[in-house]
Amino acid sequence: MARGGLFATASVLLSGAVIACGLSFFGPFWLQNVKATEPDVTDKPYLLPSLPAWTGNYSRGLWAQCGSRCQWFWENEYSLQKNLFTPLKWHLATQVLYFVGAALVLVGEIVSRIQLCWEERNAVYRSVSGLLIFSFVCQTSAVAVFGGGAWNTYAAKSLPLENYRWQSTSDVYFHWCFWMTIPGGVLTLASALIFLFLGCCCRRQMK
Repeated sequence: MARGGLFATASVLLSGAVIACGLSFFGPFWLQNVKATEPDVTDKPYLLPSLPAWTGNYSRGLWAQCGSRCQWFWENEYSLQKNLFTPLKWHLATQVLYFVGAALVLVGEIVSRIQLCWEERNAVYRSVSGLLIFSFVCQTSAVAVFGGGAWNTYAAKSLPLENYRWQSTSDVYFHWCFWMTIPGGVLTLASALIFLFLGCCCRRQMK
């Protein structure tokens, strides 16, 4: 009974991690107030020529940049990826690391559900725990790389410093998708530890 409760808790935490990581992964809101042009980063055009006129600054995620509309990395023959994201090596590294981390969370979620059909579960619990711990390492590394890179490149701040309104400051700052990585990582690690505990308990009882 206690083991069933622990499994249910780990499953709920893992589902929360999937949602949080998914929002961070796809949401174009890791940075706010980035400029329309970046001569210090690239001298190649990366904005779609068909984009409507936009006088404000942009929000940016791992895979898109948004002003009057969002431009995704694959549009215009991958111009955003090739001419902006890839030259920003820290952004490229974050894309790779967070992709691996988010994918492992999803795999862990699937495997943790499939194991309900198996009799031998202790090895599965430990395997899921291992996947999730490695995912947590990748997520943490991605956030550290992005945070350091954004701070060095844009002097990005944690909050807008002028009037505390989204569009009122000229400073670049970290947006909500960046902060969503924190609950995503915490939930991933918490579920990993519970699955590890379940795997160890099952193994001892079998002996």
